[in-house]
Amino acid sequence: MRPLLKSAFPIFFLLSFSSFVVAQDLEEFDRKINQQSKNLEQVSREIDALQKRIQSASHRELTYSDELEYLDHQIGLTDRRITAMEQQLSLRREKVALLKKNKARNEVLRDKLIDRYKKRVVRFYTTHTDDMLSLIFTSDNMQQLFYRVKYFNAITQADKELYHEIITLIEQIEQETRDIEAEEAEIQKTLTSLRKEAASFREMKADRAQKLEKVKSDRKMLIQELDAKEASRMELQRIIASMRTQREDRLRELERQRRLHAASMSYKEYPTFSSGKGNLPWPVQGTVIGRFGRQIHPVLKTETENNGIDIKAPEKTPVMAIQDGLVTTVTWLRGYGNTIIIMHGEDYYTVYSHVGGIRVSENEYVESGQVIAEVSDSGSLQGHMLHFEIWDSRQKLNPEEWLSRRN
Repeated sequence: MRPLLKSAFPIFFLLSFSSFVVAQDLEEFDRKINQQSKNLEQVSREIDALQKRIQSASHRELTYSDELEYLDHQIGLTDRRITAMEQQLSLRREKVALLKKNKARNEVLRDKLIDRYKKRVVRFYTTHTDDMLSLIFTSDNMQQLFYRVKYFNAITQADKELYHEIITLIEQIEQETRDIEAEEAEIQKTLTSLRKEAASFREMKADRAQKLEKVKSDRKMLIQELDAKEASRMELQRIIASMRTQREDRLRELERQRRLHAASMSYKEYPTFSSGKGNLPWPVQGTVIGRFGRQIHPVLKTETENNGIDIKAPEKTPVMAIQDGLVTTVTWLRGYGNTIIIMHGEDYYTVYSHVGGIRVSENEYVESGQVIAEVSDSGSLQGHMLHFEIWDSRQKLNPEEWLSRRN
């Protein structure tokens, strides 16, 4: 009996262990896919709200500036929806690949188990069934008789267990097949939606480019846009100030996430934001075209206030978090476009505006150097760039004093 159990045990163990690992991986895929579904639902709600705003304003004559605002906002939201769809699509494809890999492995195990089961059944019933009574009657004593009967019962029980193992494996393979078909159907649906969104996105971008040229050449409209951006600058300050109401909860969540990541990465502790002053990494590779503080507008020659710095970079250049933290806000602001705010602890926040291809969502933990978005022209009158700010509680700081020096 022992040799039979020994031969079966490695397969049973391998099956159980691999199933446990795959189940964990699938749960993680499902968690991420569900998160992207929530992101899509949130963006869809924002798009619906914007459409209602546009409809309610349609009874009056919209200014050119209003039209540009609504269009720019819609482009920003559509970009977020496309990115969420792309991420969900990528996750589903990875999940299908894992399911197919596991299915192929299970099919190999199934064939091995069936082959082993056939050989055991044939060997046992051709060599032992006829001898069963003689083995019992030729036993020298009751103890030997007991062990012989126990031996045959154990073999029969092992056969039953192996049979049930095969049936379970076949059912698992059938379920994996259904899961693969369901995921592939969802992939096709996402691809169809993605193509429609991408076509709409291209049309809106072309329309925006035309409107933007008219704004740039019209002094009155340019002043309106700068006034709107000034209002958004104050709104951004209000958003950061209002975060103090949830400060303690977010700090606890940030510390919890840091402990989890420190344990998995063998870190002892994360550096504080303040300790990195003068050595923090740049959020994007590019050229600074707008510096912190008061600036003179190149066309209007009026004085404006810049709460951060503006970094010119090619479209789709990766934008990275300069330190680990908790994403508190993903929003759109007129004159700033798509905007991400990250909390880093010690009451420090960083702001990333004019971004597209957003890869993070609110309440998500991000690592230092993690790509969170891409450079775009969302909300920008100056083309593709990143607007970047650093805040200490309610005080705006000069980012160039905190970022590492460039040679």
